Amino acid sequence: MKLRRVVFQASVLFIGLTVVTALVTMFAPSHRRREDVAIGMGSVSKLQRSYQRWAADYTAAAHGQLAVGLVWNKGLSTEFSRARGIALINLKTGKVRVKVANLDDHEISEVWLVDTQDGPGHTALHPSVDHSVHVGSLRFNGHHGWLGARLDVTRLRSMEVNWVVLTRRGGDPARGGVLYGSTSLFQKMYHYPDRALADRRNSSGRETGSGSGFIGTAQATGILPSSFPNADLINEGRQIFFNETFNGNGRTCGTCHREDNNHTIDPKYIATLPPDDPLFVAERPGPNPLARNFEKPDLMRKVGLILENTNGFGDLEHNFTMRGVPHLLALRTSVSPPSPGANDGTAVPPDQRVGWSGDGSPVDLTVSPQLRGTLRDFAVGAIKQHFTRTLNRVAGVDFRLPTEHELDALEAYVLSLGRQQEFDDFSKIRLTDARAEQGRRNYMGEGLANGVPCNACHFNGGANTDPTFDFPASISPPAFESSNRSFAPRVEELLDQPGDVVGGADNPFDDGFGSGTSLFNVATVIEAADTGPFFHGNQIDTVEGVVAFYTSQRHLRDGTVLAPIVGLNGSQVVNVAAFMRVLNADENARSAIALIDQAEQLNKRGDKLTDLYLARHEIGDAIEVLEGGHLHFDDAVPLFKQADLLALAPLTMPLAKEKLEQARAIMIQR
Repeated sequence: MKLRRVVFQASVLFIGLTVVTALVTMFAPSHRRREDVAIGMGSVSKLQRSYQRWAADYTAAAHGQLAVGLVWNKGLSTEFSRARGIALINLKTGKVRVKVANLDDHEISEVWLVDTQDGPGHTALHPSVDHSVHVGSLRFNGHHGWLGARLDVTRLRSMEVNWVVLTRRGGDPARGGVLYGSTSLFQKMYHYPDRALADRRNSSGRETGSGSGFIGTAQATGILPSSFPNADLINEGRQIFFNETFNGNGRTCGTCHREDNNHTIDPKYIATLPPDDPLFVAERPGPNPLARNFEKPDLMRKVGLILENTNGFGDLEHNFTMRGVPHLLALRTSVSPPSPGANDGTAVPPDQRVGWSGDGSPVDLTVSPQLRGTLRDFAVGAIKQHFTRTLNRVAGVDFRLPTEHELDALEAYVLSLGRQQEFDDFSKIRLTDARAEQGRRNYMGEGLANGVPCNACHFNGGANTDPTFDFPASISPPAFESSNRSFAPRVEELLDQPGDVVGGADNPFDDGFGSGTSLFNVATVIEAADTGPFFHGNQIDTVEGVVAFYTSQRHLRDGTVLAPIVGLNGSQVVNVAAFMRVLNADENARSAIALIDQAEQLNKRGDKLTDLYLARHEIGDAIEVLEGGHLHFDDAVPLFKQADLLALAPLTMPLAKEKLEQARAIMIQR
């Protein structure tokens, strides 16, 4: 008896020491620097890989030039214009070339390069410009303008080109411009590596002259340490994204792009928010300057639609559209446009397919180097659109514009979210659920009566076209490289769509890309099942409904009936939806594993729990999408539920990852 007691006590002591050791190891300070690990959904390794792939493409065509697209900027332009242009700046020779199209007002002619320095009060081009250079005036031939000039190289080397601005004759950037273009985070890292590495948050100025500080710029080598961009920049971007109001009405980027809801928002989530949430600023009692023409509360609460002035801020009563909130996952894989030779009816710039209509940011692939695009202009426009205190939307009064460093951090955070590469080859994977596997075959075109297979436009479940598929001439040019092209499925014209049923006249026709094209860019399939409602106007709630839209006749508001796009029958619709649900659950599992991996590396318990909280949301999404299709209820779903419990505490993180890996292996054979 005594021996048993001793053995028992020894066992208890051993277990206690093991737990204490694990706790000490887990929470003890380490030599890991903060910038090594991101918090939340962002990922350092993903962003670094993204930059390396971008830099490899950019280097092939760069030749020392910096290319910046010029378009109307919702956040900065003093007037609306449909003109678009491109500026090419040779940082070695000082040569500057500018081309602008569709510019019928020849008084809009002055080209400026702007260096907006970082530090307190130095916001994006307002209220004053820190360092600007007047390049010259456009010459015109009809509606087209051009400029060729050569700047003093020493003068050009004394600045970092953050913006290119086109103003009216006699104007300057400090008083406002018409067309704007900004350099992206990746372009800054490439052309200004020495400055990209500096801590820019509190700097009051930059070194000038042609000293050693400019060597990276002069050579434009794009060489940076493998540790950059780092988690410090991503983490700061995350804090700005969810906490910074920019002195506006209380909203942040995260007001609509919720971290625990796949960086989007929907009516179900909106119903859980308290009345004082910043999303509801238009409903605040008392005198409220945002009570009219800022939001449509019924459409927001019941359909999840947000008011957007996509064609400028003139005539707010009538000039608006209602849009769903797109998720921000896997943006790096879904923003590439078609080249001009494979014209899809859109124009460049813009090149990055940002926003539902794909015209949120300026880019051009016709120039050398190819301009890959920037999310920066989109961020500035969102602040003016959604953060303002009044409908006057005066920068410095109704809101403040972000600093260059804040734009860098926001861009780093957003680009680090979700997948950074395409999914596995659909022709080589096999799904273990028979219905989902048949759905994969139907998705690829098996059993298709007529029309275009799903894989043609959503190649391997992404947002890009299948480069080997010959589209019918009625849809596009015969051949299309893999890119996010725009289509006009005319879903915004559907009869009895939710926005019309709930809002009536408050849900106007959405004219898509630019104006009057009805063109909208393609969304990813992999992330679809748990990011609904779907389409740019939240017209459909379920993945089954999305597939059915393409396979059924489309009854339009004006009485027109259009033929189906994809020739699948009702059973095949459900098969394809089952396939999409399994793909989504697999991505949820991958994302949850990545979050747990990051949690294991973080030192602070609060940061660990943040990542575990988000991992559990990913696991919950996987369970929801599988149960919604009655899929894997006897194998993968129980594993997801076990992983959910194991992800509650740091000590059981390894076991949670093990269950998630098992679930992935059960669902898809790679």
